[in-house]
Amino acid sequence: MPVPPPPGPRRQTHPPHAHLHRGQRAEGFLPASLLSLALPPPLLISPFAHLVHCACPRTTKRTLPDFATFPAFHWLTLVTCCLLPSLIGAGETWGMVSTCPFHCVCRNLSESLSTLCADKGLLFVPPNVDRRTVELRLADNFITEVGGIDFANMTGLVDLTLSRNTIHHIRPMTFADLESLRSLHLDGNRLTTLGPRDLAGLVNLQHLIINNNQLIKISPQVFDDFLLTLEDLDLSYNNLKRVPWESIQNMARAFGELYKLARLDMTSNRLRTLPPDPLFARYSAISPTPYNAVISLNFGGNPLHCNCELLWLRRLVRRDDMETCATPIHLAGKYFWSIPEEEFTCEPPLITRHTHKLWVLEGQRATLKCRAIGDPEPVIHWVSPDDRIMANTSRTSSFSNGTLDILVTVARDDGAYTCIAINAAGEATATVDLKIIPLPHRGGAGAIHFPSLQCVLSKCLCWEVSFKIHFNPY
Repeated sequence: MPVPPPPGPRRQTHPPHAHLHRGQRAEGFLPASLLSLALPPPLLISPFAHLVHCACPRTTKRTLPDFATFPAFHWLTLVTCCLLPSLIGAGETWGMVSTCPFHCVCRNLSESLSTLCADKGLLFVPPNVDRRTVELRLADNFITEVGGIDFANMTGLVDLTLSRNTIHHIRPMTFADLESLRSLHLDGNRLTTLGPRDLAGLVNLQHLIINNNQLIKISPQVFDDFLLTLEDLDLSYNNLKRVPWESIQNMARAFGELYKLARLDMTSNRLRTLPPDPLFARYSAISPTPYNAVISLNFGGNPLHCNCELLWLRRLVRRDDMETCATPIHLAGKYFWSIPEEEFTCEPPLITRHTHKLWVLEGQRATLKCRAIGDPEPVIHWVSPDDRIMANTSRTSSFSNGTLDILVTVARDDGAYTCIAINAAGEATATVDLKIIPLPHRGGAGAIHFPSLQCVLSKCLCWEVSFKIHFNPY
């Protein structure tokens, strides 16, 4: 005969398995997978009532009919009242995981914790990601920026996927703690620049995927922390006009013959030229080995100007040779492999106009001009009268268009300057005479000397006139 429930509205709590018949064991009613779960506090169950009540965290009170024997119904109640609400209202957890971000799936398989938060409508990196995570997937969300403590203390993270978000900015040192990271996917975002410390701390990175962004500039120091380990670099489908040559050359200098970069993909950028680089040229003569694999280069889809600067790329033997010429006109649209090497030609520089002679009053500004043509476009340097390359200082500025500005002239600036135009096919020079007219200066016995100018037949002659000025204070 059943015993009636105790009087009063107070709900009684019972220790685990208090409802079992004497001599029965709990293991026979709960599967091992459910027993291993880190579940909330035990159910509040009254075996004496016709209705079974359950109370789990963040769930409303649920009432179920007791239409079966109670021990057999125990595990079904457990799943219905506690496990299902946890799967619906919070992150799904597989195995022993302390926390799982809302709507995410956390799997703890073979002692490797994976946190899967792809396509969950996230606006930022969840702050409660388990710091022991080995794989973190945040693709297909709406994250706009990463930084701060988003990935702090995740020293065991190996694979990080941030693909297809709307990330436009990476704060410096964002990945500083990710010392074990091997693969970083940033493809399909809105990045325009990569600063020198944006990827700092990734000392073991092997795969860097940044394709399908809007990159226009990459700092030469951005790859410094993983020069020795990077194997795969994908910069395709961006807006880069220049290859980050300095960074790539740093990798070669750092690792020598054991250089690990195996793939460089710069498909569909805005590259017009690729300066010759012996780093890649040597691969055409090296047999593949486990320590020296042939590098895979992809520059297709760029508006390449086919001249002697690209002859090194034409000579490389590659299976994926898909580069085409955009200019000159007679080579437009042709594949590299279909063009004879003799047609990859350059033209030496030719100086078309320049300043011949310039007279400037001391202390005034002097502007020297030099223009040149050639293929490829020549680079212009200036050499001073004392045979030094003119560098940019607080007083002088040398511009890429061939203009040299001396903002404040002094007497020692007087002399012959040389304009040098250089490209891959040769060089050309021109001389410019700069004459500095000295300012008046005080002589002996109170005399002040003034310079004078007289122009005759468009040629200026300078002479000095001396006279005395007597001051009478009365």
